[in-house]
Amino acid sequence: MKELLAVDVALLLPEETNELCKQINTALVQDGPTGFAFDSTHFPHVTLVQQFVLKSNLAALCSEVGKVLKGRSPLRLQALETAFAGTTTYLRIAKTKALRQIHDDLVNALAGLSKSRGDGSAFFSQGQSVQGWEIEYVSEYREAASFDRYDPHVTLGVGRNEIPVQPFSFTADLVGLYHLGKHCTCRRRLQEWRLNSEALNTESSKSGLKS
Repeated sequence: MKELLAVDVALLLPEETNELCKQINTALVQDGPTGFAFDSTHFPHVTLVQQFVLKSNLAALCSEVGKVLKGRSPLRLQALETAFAGTTTYLRIAKTKALRQIHDDLVNALAGLSKSRGDGSAFFSQGQSVQGWEIEYVSEYREAASFDRYDPHVTLGVGRNEIPVQPFSFTADLVGLYHLGKHCTCRRRLQEWRLNSEALNTESSKSGLKS
C-alpha cells in the first residue's frame, strides 16, 4: 500500500476566516488536548474531494484539477454556524450552486485516478496511529460524501465548541492539494491553484464572532 497517498483537494480560507477557525481550535485544544492544533502543517479548509491516489499518478491528478479550475471565479461562501458531530466541532458552510458545481466537476474528473482502498501508510501520520474510521472515510468519500451527500464544512477540532458564531460571508480563491494526516487533516501541501480573481469584485471577510 506504500505506493498510495491519501489526498484532499480543498478550498483554503482567507485570513480573517482562518483566524476565527484558529481561535476556536485553540479553545478546543486547551479543553481537551487529544485532537489537533492548526499550525504551519495543519490547514483549515473546506474539502472538495478526498481519495486515495497512486504516487505515480500524482502529476496526472494535478493536471486534471488544473483543467477543472481553469477560468473559475473565486467562490463567495457563507459560514452558517458551528455544530458538533461524533467527536468534532465543525463550521457549517452553505452549499451554493457554484460550490456544488466545482465539487461535482472535481469528483467526476478524478474518478479514474481514485483507488478504492488504502491503509495507514498512505497518510502523513508522522508516527501517529491512523484509525480505521479515517481510512474508511477516505475510501468511501465518493459514495458516502459526494454529490447530493456533499456537506461542505470546516473541521475546527476535537471537542465541543462553546464560542458562539453568527453567520458571515467570505471569499475563497485558493485551492490546494494536500497529503492527508490523522483526523483527515490537511497536512502537507502538494500543489495549489489560484482562482481567476478578475471575474469577481471581492469583499473583505468579516469575523463571525459574537461580541
